[in-house]
Amino acid sequence: MLGLLVAGLAQAAIPASERAVLDNLFASTHGQGWTEKDHWGEEPGSECIWYGIDCDTVDGSEHIVAIDLIQNNLSGPLPALANLTHLRHFFVPINSLTGGIPPLNAMTELRTFVVFANLLDGALPALTGMSQLTTFDVSINQLRGGIPELSGLVQLDAFDVSDNELRGAVPALDGLTNLRFFEIGGNHPARPTRAEQPDSGQFEVVHQPRTQRQRTRADAKSGLEYREWFNAVVLGMRYRNDLRRWL
Repeated sequence: MLGLLVAGLAQAAIPASERAVLDNLFASTHGQGWTEKDHWGEEPGSECIWYGIDCDTVDGSEHIVAIDLIQNNLSGPLPALANLTHLRHFFVPINSLTGGIPPLNAMTELRTFVVFANLLDGALPALTGMSQLTTFDVSINQLRGGIPELSGLVQLDAFDVSDNELRGAVPALDGLTNLRFFEIGGNHPARPTRAEQPDSGQFEVVHQPRTQRQRTRADAKSGLEYREWFNAVVLGMRYRNDLRRWL
């Protein structure tokens, strides 16, 4: 009986619009060359057993809530993701993704967006309205333009855009009471004035030469699986602000 129940849940249909996003992701990122791709492309209703896909029941129907394809040999651009209206977690770090990051701010349930160590370029997307977002990590890419405004991201805990080609003003951090990790080193932003820097009671401000910082980060992120790195470095770094000295 339990086996039949599990099988039934595994075969629950997701909306066709969500299936289309998965099909586009597989095609756009050369899915035939992925390291793991079990069940991808199988019949409609099978999506929740595809490698790296998690589903949950929302308002009485099945929806994709997580995509986890860390270090899985993805290459090429990301497709539009906005039709994944109930997506909560998107993990695709340590791949060879190119092109820009698609718009995200229609995905109001998104909590985690992690794409570090790829080859992404273009501008960072707007994050306004993403009140559930807790983790945003796009570090170690080739992104350009400015750092987006963070106002209203009341759940934000970790924000890492380091080691890109970003310029412009450092966004205001007022009201981000849950923010514990803010990393923008290895870019070219304008230096914040003393008044713009966070209260030292909430953050630890660390100054470190860029070459030393990059070497430390490279060791940390390439030597550990992301979840180990996140637990050991991000969650263990209480009230830390990496407003580095840009050299």
